[in-house]
Amino acid sequence: LMNDANSLTNSNRVNCPFLWPGLIPFPTVTNGQDVNIIGSVKLGANSVSPKIILNRITVQPNSFLIFDDAQIDLHVREIYVMAGGHLYIGSETCRVNSNIKVTFHGTLLDSSTVDSSTGMTSKGLIAEGSVDIHGKEFLPTWTRLSKPAAALSSVVYLQQKTNWEVGQQIVLTTTTYYDCPDQFKEACEGKSHKNELRFIVGVTMNDATQSYAIRIDRPLNYSHYAG
Repeated sequence: LMNDANSLTNSNRVNCPFLWPGLIPFPTVTNGQDVNIIGSVKLGANSVSPKIILNRITVQPNSFLIFDDAQIDLHVREIYVMAGGHLYIGSETCRVNSNIKVTFHGTLLDSSTVDSSTGMTSKGLIAEGSVDIHGKEFLPTWTRLSKPAAALSSVVYLQQKTNWEVGQQIVLTTTTYYDCPDQFKEACEGKSHKNELRFIVGVTMNDATQSYAIRIDRPLNYSHYAG
């Protein structure tokens, strides 16, 4: 397995769009407003109140709309990236780690075209230009247990360091011979699978002792072999 958790740090990020020099602050806006992005514009945590719902943000040709690596809660009907325009929420070499939320507002009656006879735009993202969205990456995506996880245990020990977080869900796969979905139990001699879903409530990653532990929200129903 490839353990990349150690490499996922801010110090390893390069060429971050939100740190480019000369970025223009996002304009002051009011509810229902159309916004034209001309040049290189940075959208930050306090650029738009979450109480404001914008109508359309249009990124003009040869222009950039760049989201900061910050807690952003943007409400808009449509974001339209014209041909030659660019939308950046992170990049391949600089993922954003913050929680960025974009809510698109509208109804089923809204047009699916950029300009309609009703004047109502679609709800969503229309991209004729380029769109780069790169959020936080959680690695490794899977690993093995470093020691057996007994039934009724609320802590599982991993072979690898991870950057998994509280609130995320994990699956502990069955380590018995049968892995049979419940609907096919009869074909499996009455034996069901022993895969278990749990939420993470605590994380301990100790490099010095190489002890990597995950605390789960409720005890395991079954034992899981470590190998």
